Amino acid sequence: MAVTVVAGIVAIIVAVRWAGGPERAFMTAILRPEVIGCTLTEAELDAVTGYRRNRRATVKARPPGTSRRRERHLIRAARDLGHDLAVADGETSPAVEHSRAEIACLHGRVADRYHPADPCQRAPPRT
Repeated sequence: MAVTVVAGIVAIIVAVRWAGGPERAFMTAILRPEVIGCTLTEAELDAVTGYRRNRRATVKARPPGTSRRRERHLIRAARDLGHDLAVADGETSPAVEHSRAEIACLHGRVADRYHPADPCQRAPPRT
């Protein structure tokens, strides 16, 4: 009986590992244009599409003055953006715009001042 339980647990772990590979590849393909457009950074893309250790490394390597909570929220928002892009077939929709604005807000950019010529523009510091 113990052998059956152990074999079942091992089978579940192997199935989850095998299923995760194609999902990560799809998410990378969906979110790669967002890295090119400076909505996400390469490290954030790795955190969203990688394993748990990639997410932890991204949270640990956050900029000074940034909380872990904000960094984890940013990773969840990037995952939501990938889902919204997949539902919209890669086109811009209100949900995609909302997700991009949320990520811009978490990065400290002003989403209303987004200009296509300079998508990586940062908002001026608040005084």
